[in-house]
Amino acid sequence: MPLHRSRYAVNCVILAAISSGVWTGPSRADEASYWTDHDEDVVLRFVQDPGAEAAEAPAPPVTEPQPAPRTRFVRLQRNTVRSRFRLASVPNMFGDTFPSAGQVFAGLAPTAGADIGLAGGARRMKIAENNKALPMDRMIFMYNRFYTALAGDDDVATPGGVQRFAVDRYTLGLEKTFADGLWSIDVRMPFTSDYAFTSPSLAVSGGNIGNLNVSLKRLLYETDDAAIVAGLGIDLPTGSDVRGSAIGFPMVVHNDAVLLMPYLGLLVSPDDLTFGHAFVQLDVPANGNRIDVPPLVSGVYNDQSLLYLDASVGRWLYRDAEADYLRGLAALLELHYTTTLQDTDVVGGALPRPIFGESANRRDILNFTLGLHAEVAQTDFRVGAVFPLREKPNRVFSSELQVQINRHF
Repeated sequence: MPLHRSRYAVNCVILAAISSGVWTGPSRADEASYWTDHDEDVVLRFVQDPGAEAAEAPAPPVTEPQPAPRTRFVRLQRNTVRSRFRLASVPNMFGDTFPSAGQVFAGLAPTAGADIGLAGGARRMKIAENNKALPMDRMIFMYNRFYTALAGDDDVATPGGVQRFAVDRYTLGLEKTFADGLWSIDVRMPFTSDYAFTSPSLAVSGGNIGNLNVSLKRLLYETDDAAIVAGLGIDLPTGSDVRGSAIGFPMVVHNDAVLLMPYLGLLVSPDDLTFGHAFVQLDVPANGNRIDVPPLVSGVYNDQSLLYLDASVGRWLYRDAEADYLRGLAALLELHYTTTLQDTDVVGGALPRPIFGESANRRDILNFTLGLHAEVAQTDFRVGAVFPLREKPNRVFSSELQVQINRHF
């Protein structure tokens, strides 16, 4: 007999026995034996004893969420969740610098000399000024007071006749991230106080508008406790020219130079309390500044290229991320080194005609910065002081006061 007819006959017999009450079904052992000994395609299953306890339906399996594919960007996003709080909350480096644009000398017995305060003394702003090696979203305000930063002397051959001027610099800025936080662009516009020096043979005055500084920052590497960035700063000649007179002839030093400032930066935070910064940056002029003292002098003065090395260490003195107001207080110690990379340019003829150049020729400047950083909600309030560690000519100011405010968004 064919197999399917045999199975059909068996099923009919079983149904007849159940309906007549003669047989109530197999035991659990018989049922297990039956399903072991017979093919899986049998249509009719045994009917359980009405008194038997119904078996519980198995719970559906729990499906675990599958992780997203590993890519460089996913890794950075994961690190952002895990470590960005520590790195992002690290206080910025304070900075130190005040740029020199050289000096002008004119006259003969006596010979007068004065600093050239191009862009009001607000140019060549390096990346270490109120910054760190991490792209950020923030609004920036900075106030710097440089004591005895500019000077003029109506007789350089006679001691004691130097007039010294402090420079007050106010800077507004904005830094904004893009491309998933891997990049940021930082734009800063400084303004300064007046500078004017007058003597019988030389008069010099500068304006109040500084140079617009634009910096691009790229995150190259990030772990739980470190980040490395690279970028380029561009100092654009939006600031004021220097005007005056030399031995009776009108004088103009034009603010023309575009300065290219590539850099590398490092941020480390080995634990929740300590942190450190480091920057290395070149400052290279792409062109010079035109000088006009008709009919005596006409030429182009080229700024010296500079190398900046900046390092900072700090420690949190107080931390409470859940506080309504004061969430952190930190102290920072910094060293800033600036050196010239070539000899000074010189424009002009022999005295008494005006001569333009850097009187010190080469400089090796080393400054020490001490700062206090307070984090209040989304705003940082910072106060710092800068002290030169070397004597003239390797110091360009006597001391500096800094006030910085960053509003994060």
